[in-house]
Amino acid sequence: MSTQWHAKRGVSWIAAFAGLVAIAATAPSSDAAVALTPKAEAAVKAAFPQGVIAGVGAEAEQGVQFFEVALKLGERKLELEVTADGILTEIEEVVQLAALPKAVAEAISKAAGGGKVLAIERHEFRGYIKDGRAVALDKTVVQIEAKLLIDGQPASFRMKSVEPVKVPEAVLAAVKAAFPKAEVVATDVETEDGVKWYDLTLKQGDAEMKVEVTAEGVIGEAEKVIPIAALPKPVADTVAKVADGKVQPLDAARVVYEVDLVKGDLQTEVQVAANGDLLRGPKWQKSNGDDEEQGENEDGGDNQEDED
Repeated sequence: MSTQWHAKRGVSWIAAFAGLVAIAATAPSSDAAVALTPKAEAAVKAAFPQGVIAGVGAEAEQGVQFFEVALKLGERKLELEVTADGILTEIEEVVQLAALPKAVAEAISKAAGGGKVLAIERHEFRGYIKDGRAVALDKTVVQIEAKLLIDGQPASFRMKSVEPVKVPEAVLAAVKAAFPKAEVVATDVETEDGVKWYDLTLKQGDAEMKVEVTAEGVIGEAEKVIPIAALPKPVADTVAKVADGKVQPLDAARVVYEVDLVKGDLQTEVQVAANGDLLRGPKWQKSNGDDEEQGENEDGGDNQEDED
């Protein structure tokens, strides 16, 4: 699984652009005659069932058609970007400083110094463009942009966050059943080979565990660090034998990336150090588990495969 970013019980804000830059504002195009496609309209209604569409514009970006929708939601005014096939990619709203999380408001005030905060925009990104099509994000990314006036000069300050992942009840129930005394302290989500996996970090006492669960509540993997003394005896005996009878702790943590590779009906695993050194592999084998090796490079040197 990929490297994870975890949010603990709330939004952790990160200064994505700590300096001040000149503002470059652009106005969205509009066309009173533009009509939403049925899928685009359904996506807007699903996200904001009480919203009233006040206007629609259209534009194209990297070959993808977007609708720009002005939406009224009570006293709120939103600007949405939605694709023709119904993927909501961005929600923009002007917000007040007092409505922001305390840490964000303090950061903006500090950036403004003795200047003025002219306006604050909240951008919620739910999708992006890839290979000429719009793709929905697994988790929402929020960016706050404050337009400032400092010493008579316009400037802007930006902050970015990742919203906490909403975990399905089936996932929480499966984890609770398997680890009834553990507490969920962090969550993440990613999609791999078309399957959505929820990565949960659990804590029980001083012990920490990471669990991967599908949206349907199937636990695919559970991982935790344990001391050598806690290993089952057969496992400990094998480790000791490989280590010539003695296991020494490392002076510092060592990060190793394990990557599974597939080529036709062959598969292998390689291990790569954080600095890019190849530590193990590749040892190509038939994907059905046959022992026939198609290539081997255990010491990290170059290796050419024999092909018919």
